Order: sequence, then structure tokens, then C-alpha cells
Amino acid sequence: MKKLFLALIASAMLATPALAAISVGAELGLGIAFSDGLEDADFGDKIGFPIINVNAMYYIDGVNVGANPLGVGLHVGYDRLYTFEYGNTETSISEIPIMLMAELRPIAAPLFINVGLGLNIVDVSTEIMGYETSASETDFGFLVGAGYAVPINDKMEVPVGIRYNMTFVEENSVGQLQLTAGFTYKL
Repeated sequence: MKKLFLALIASAMLATPALAAISVGAELGLGIAFSDGLEDADFGDKIGFPIINVNAMYYIDGVNVGANPLGVGLHVGYDRLYTFEYGNTETSISEIPIMLMAELRPIAAPLFINVGLGLNIVDVSTEIMGYETSASETDFGFLVGAGYAVPINDKMEVPVGIRYNMTFVEENSVGQLQLTAGFTYKL
């Protein structure tokens, strides 16, 4: 499944028309988790930090959304979803998102909307009285967000955004509202 997913990413990037620009970036943030299993959790347990992501976007020349070219690319990172303590048990859930992204700037260049579809590798670690167990699985995920990219010059910008990331886990799907800030450089 992972090899097929990576082959699709490579094919999409090779099949694109001429590129207007390429940008790479990184971001740091925190999130607030939403899950059916968190009704009894304190608000602090639902805070996920850190959220660390890297993005590579290809802006396609001739495929515009408004006055700006459509951006497609790859989003990879590490998201701590939440840590939940109950008695002598502590459960931490984190994920590694690997998503195909699209970035739209339909109104003005600094405002953006992004959507992503892909896989999230979810890791669940549980510690009970000093003994730790860990399990991981790969699940479908998507994200949708918006933000404002503060321009520094014609090559660099600082994107600040909010997005919702959803992971469809077998037992209990997990959503996370993420607040991020980063740095983007156009090659």
C-alpha cells in the first residue's frame, strides 16, 4: 500500500505541466484533539504539542485559481494528538501524516486554503505501572485549512494558519484542530 501511494505521488509530480514555482517549508504548531474516547479527559490532555510538518509545493503554470497558480505537493510531519492519563495508565497517541496537498489562493496571494488526502501512521503508546506497550497502524486521513502567508520578500513568507486534521482509525476516529506557523522559501 505504501509503495503504491509513493508511486502515485511520483507519477502526479512527473505528469504536471510546466511549473511556475517550487516552494519548500516547515511549520511548528499545536493542536486540540477531538475524539469519542476523550469525553472524560481534561482540556490539557487534549492539547497536542509539538506538531512539526514539512511541505513541498509545486505551483502549476497555466492552472490558475483566481489570479494565482494552483499549488500541489507533499505534506509530511509528526503530530502529537493527545496524552490521556487515567489512574495508573497513560496513553499517548501521535501520528505521521503523509499527504498529497493542494494549495489555493483564490482571493489574494497572501490568503490561502489548503486541502490534503493521504495516510496517517498512527502510534499508540500505553504505560501501565512502568510497563510500556506500543502499537501502530496506517489509516486514511484528510485535512482542510486556511491561513495568511506574511510576505518577507519575493522569495520568503511566514504562513500562519488553522486547519482540521482527521484520521479514520478503526475503533475511534480522531480529529485535531491545529494552529501552525512556519517558514516558506520559493526556489
